[in-house]
Amino acid sequence: MIGGSSGSRIINQHLRASLDDLLPQFDIIHLCGKGNLDPDIQRDGYVQYEYISSELKDLYACADVILSRAGANVLCELLALRKPHLLIPLSKAVSRGDQILNAASFQKQGFSEVLEEEAVTKETLVTAIQKLYENRQTYIDAMKKADIGNGVERVMELIQRF
Repeated sequence: MIGGSSGSRIINQHLRASLDDLLPQFDIIHLCGKGNLDPDIQRDGYVQYEYISSELKDLYACADVILSRAGANVLCELLALRKPHLLIPLSKAVSRGDQILNAASFQKQGFSEVLEEEAVTKETLVTAIQKLYENRQTYIDAMKKADIGNGVERVMELIQRF
């Protein structure tokens, strides 16, 4: 679970409330943001970090599914890595709405499952994660079909053309 660099109070709260339902099926690595660790939660299969740096690539590699906000950077990473993901975009109440547009675009292309922040409850979160996991190959296949290309090669082609 990735809640952005400062974490997400709503996602942290509902993910932690869902541990009893999720831990029988999933091991959970929770990036909860600076100052958002909950030292009272010590559970087998659950580990939390404020921040991850060089290890992030390894965590991505071992993840079957990812729960995340819908910022442009993380979406590019998830698409390039073809990791099935559930997006919970920041609401318009606290943002410009760009994450809502990002998430809608990815959902329309079949890359993402989306749960609006206002609809997040323990139950909706568990259901969405389970649905994502059960259908993960569908999302992987959609991302494989995406023509994301190789940015470096494309830039070199343009330079050589001119």
